[in-house]
Order: sequence, then structure tokens, then C-alpha cells
Amino acid sequence: MIDEDDSEEVCYYLLLEHGVKANPNLVDEATNLTPLCAAIQNNTSNIIVQQLIEAGADIDLPADNMTPVQWAAFHASELLIFLVKKGAKLSKKGDEMNLYGSVAHVACLADNTDALKMLVSDEVAAN
Repeated sequence: MIDEDDSEEVCYYLLLEHGVKANPNLVDEATNLTPLCAAIQNNTSNIIVQQLIEAGADIDLPADNMTPVQWAAFHASELLIFLVKKGAKLSKKGDEMNLYGSVAHVACLADNTDALKMLVSDEVAAN
């Protein structure tokens, strides 16, 4: 059995060392999340997020009504700049109804002042 503390290392090992083939855009029926959105929601390291992107994860594919960059603004602000640098679109909406609004709006809903600061930073503005 895998210890929860080792799960990131195990995922990285399986993805990188063994090239496990899976659909990185498959939505989990129980959580309504893609692997990328789940990794961001769990504040996973950049390494796992990078591996998912390299495996073909759609960086703008919404899951559970939010895009990966919206999930980062809500949960994991340090991944926000990482995703923007990888090409995530800040203007992409999570769903047809746009329940959560812009990335900045999601950060406000989450009271994530760090994400708001990042959104107005030179690092994000340059992308």
C-alpha cells in the first residue's frame, strides 16, 4: 500500500520512468475533475503538473465548472504563474454559464490575496 505522503513521488515515477499511458483529460465521474485539475486542487508540485501537461493534459480544459488556472487561483496560487507560463489562457471561462467569472473573481471568492497579487504582477502580465 502506498503511503499518502509518497503519492507524488509514486505518480512522478510512474509517469516519467515507466511512461504509463492514460488519458490525461479523462474526467473522474466521482469528483468531476480531470487529473490536472485534481492535481492543482490538491496543491501538487509543479513536477506532477508538468508531467500531466507533457502527457497531453489540456491546460485550458474546464473540470467541475472551472479551468485549471481558475483552480490554481482558488487553491494553489504558486501554480498560477506556472500555468500562465505554460500557456494557460486567463480569459478562458470554466463553463457555458460562467458560474465563477474571471480568474481574478475566483481568487476573490477564495479570499486568495496571493493569487490576486500574482495576477497583477509583471510575471503574469508579460505572458
